[in-house]
Amino acid sequence: MIVTCSFEIDPREFDKVLSGWQFAGKKALEKRVFYDLKAADGHVWLMGNNEGTTVVAERYEE
Repeated sequence: MIVTCSFEIDPREFDKVLSGWQFAGKKALEKRVFYDLKAADGHVWLMGNNEGTTVVAERYEE
């Protein structure tokens, strides 16, 4: 199962989106930032633009 959502936030609130997750890595590519978390039953990806105004969250579960 793959669940994806996107939303806009106030850039000052971006750190709150990351709280509670133990992301293993962070990659910056052009105007995007990717966070990766490997879970026992799948993966969680969190992507945001450099401005911190748009977030795309995706969860893959086996």
